Amino acid sequence: MPSCRAIQKAFTLIELLVVIAIIAILAAMLLPALSKAKLHAQQSKCVSNVKQLTTAGIMYQEDYGPIGYGGAATVWLSTLIDNYAKVSALRLCPVASQPVSLTALGTQPGTAANAWVWNAVNSVDPTNMGSYTINGWLYDTGGPQPPTRYVQDTSPINSYFHKDSSIRFPTTTPEFVDGVWPDMWPLMTDTPANPYNLFAGVGGLPDGSGPMMRVCIARHGSVAAGAAPQAFPNNQPFPGLVNMGLVDGHVESPRLDNLWSYTWSGVFKPTKRPGLP
Repeated sequence: MPSCRAIQKAFTLIELLVVIAIIAILAAMLLPALSKAKLHAQQSKCVSNVKQLTTAGIMYQEDYGPIGYGGAATVWLSTLIDNYAKVSALRLCPVASQPVSLTALGTQPGTAANAWVWNAVNSVDPTNMGSYTINGWLYDTGGPQPPTRYVQDTSPINSYFHKDSSIRFPTTTPEFVDGVWPDMWPLMTDTPANPYNLFAGVGGLPDGSGPMMRVCIARHGSVAAGAAPQAFPNNQPFPGLVNMGLVDGHVESPRLDNLWSYTWSGVFKPTKRPGLP
């Protein structure tokens, strides 16, 4: 007569190992997708920040005219955020997470992380830090002028957008963009940071590359900003992109090679990135 004792069932060791292997394979397939989803979410947050900063800039210009350039403590970081945006977190791109000192940004090219930038004092001051750059040609020309090397012709006033009517191409004139310094005055002849550091850019101007290097950073794209190349050949298309708000209020995410195709100043004619064949 058959035994009434219950027959116990269990996984064999081989079956258990097969299940573990399948789970590991599925996890390996899923993690890259999750990583890309995180990058897209961070970029979306950055786009929102740039959009709000650009809107604040437009509101300020409508109320008072061009933003004054009265020194580091009164540029847009304090003027716009405190009076219009009201949200200090807008200063910071979610992928630019390494604060560095003004000294490091200005005197040690290549060591300034793809990071928050400064505008107030030579120490970590969270209330005056940011990771976005304003187009300096939108500043009020009544304040101090930028260094001589920024002047594009014998009459610097022609480079500045000293009033709204002087902005002839609002859909291609940048206002805010991802960057490693509070402001910039791009020239058509600017080259990216030498040796084409798409992770750090350079805060100061010791290598003669020009202000465009402050925004020519691979902050967004298919890989995290920390994986951006720090020595990229100058004769190849650059990877990655940045977020940019334009003076008509819309936001774009141009590739780094296309940064030279915008109307940065009153005399800036869209051109091809220097170095490309």
